[in-house]
Amino acid sequence: MKAAVLDLGTNTFQLGLYIVEPGPNLIFVEQDEVFVKMTRESATKVVPAMRRRAVEALKRFIHQIDAYNPDTIVAVGTEAFRTLEEGQALQQELSELLEVPIQIISGEEEARWTCEAVQLGLPDEQHFLLMDIGGGSTELTWCKNGTIQWARSFPIGAAVMATRFDAFDTLDAQKAELAAKWLGEQLDETLADIKKDGQPLMVGTSGSFETIPELQHPGKSFYALCGDQPGIRLKTTTVREVLDPIMHSTLQQRLDWPGLKPARAEYFLMAAFQARWVMEQLDATALVISKYGLREGVLLQQLTAQNSPPGSPA
Repeated sequence: MKAAVLDLGTNTFQLGLYIVEPGPNLIFVEQDEVFVKMTRESATKVVPAMRRRAVEALKRFIHQIDAYNPDTIVAVGTEAFRTLEEGQALQQELSELLEVPIQIISGEEEARWTCEAVQLGLPDEQHFLLMDIGGGSTELTWCKNGTIQWARSFPIGAAVMATRFDAFDTLDAQKAELAAKWLGEQLDETLADIKKDGQPLMVGTSGSFETIPELQHPGKSFYALCGDQPGIRLKTTTVREVLDPIMHSTLQQRLDWPGLKPARAEYFLMAAFQARWVMEQLDATALVISKYGLREGVLLQQLTAQNSPPGSPA
């Protein structure tokens, strides 16, 4: 079976094309992403410029979907659709354009579905914290002994932090101190739950984490670097070595930075800050960057629903 999955996030709209074999075994075929940056002009409402970018991105995806001719299409919207004024109206407009209903999922659904996909790709990892840094929100999911203990969503995405601390260009010591204090207010209690069980493995998913190995190997995409493997494992010292120079960079330097997509330059500073801060708070043993994420989790949910008997819970 051929499938197409759309993940319409706050910063990026993403399309994934797959072949699904029994198991399920999800064979990745191709992906595309467009940096829509839904909250660039306004953090509270849909504005015409953002709406145009969203429509143009979806039209681009529709062209690719039509060429692929999938058996099933599934689409979800995340934080911006949940919170922006007229977000649901935009969802309806895009659903009509796609001719497939776009489901606005909750933060907890986003976190759990992502973790279920990560577990499929990393079956030997039983004890980890999964982190997914988006533009509008960050999802944390704690997996212990192979079982999801909890899944939580926090309104602390990279775009939110860049706006809150005016860190689109640089991050000076004062801003960094304020950002760390604010993250502590948001996450200290949650991270304390994890620290009770010792040093965890940290798993990252989404473009913010995929960028780290791309910075190590400019010119190669994350998916090319993964090859047939479900992810890339890095020592925490390696992660710090890659991200530390970013902490002292200007926007212009990031725009020219080998391995960093220019469209990510504006928000990646705060995504890197947040990822490094959480790893340091947990004293994490390593970072695994998973090839599987929300798109694959959404597809797994769709497959479960299709295979469930009528009247049974999906």
